[in-house]
Amino acid sequence: MRTKLTRYLHQTIEVRGTVTSIGTNKKNKKQKCISLINVKHNIFQEDLCDHTWIRVGKRMFAEDEEIQRGDVIKFHAKVKTYQKSNGVDYGFFYVSKVKIVNRDLKLVQDWSVKREEFCTV
Repeated sequence: MRTKLTRYLHQTIEVRGTVTSIGTNKKNKKQKCISLINVKHNIFQEDLCDHTWIRVGKRMFAEDEEIQRGDVIKFHAKVKTYQKSNGVDYGFFYVSKVKIVNRDLKLVQDWSVKREEFCTV
C-alpha cells in the first residue's frame, strides 16, 4: 500500500517518475497505461512510492512527443483511493500537464535486473 500518499489524499500534486513500461489495462485492453518507478513529489522531492501505474489519455502528450522506457516524466494528478482485490490503495487520477523531463535508460535497466533478482528469490 502507498501509505505516503495519505497526506495528499484528495489533493492535486505535481509528481515525477521514471517510465519502466507502457502497456494496457488488464480489464480494458484499449486503455493504455504507463508504469513508473522512483515516484516523487516534484516540488518537495519526497519519495511517494516505489512504483505506480497511471492511465494514459489520448491528449496527454503533444503529438510530436513519443514516450519511451527510461523517460523521466512530470505530471499533475489527484491522489485518490481505489479498490484492489486485497483492500484499498492510493493512486494518481485525473493526470494532466504531462511533460518529458529527461531520458535515462540506465535507470530502467538497473531496476529490471533488481526486479528479476527479487522475483527469483
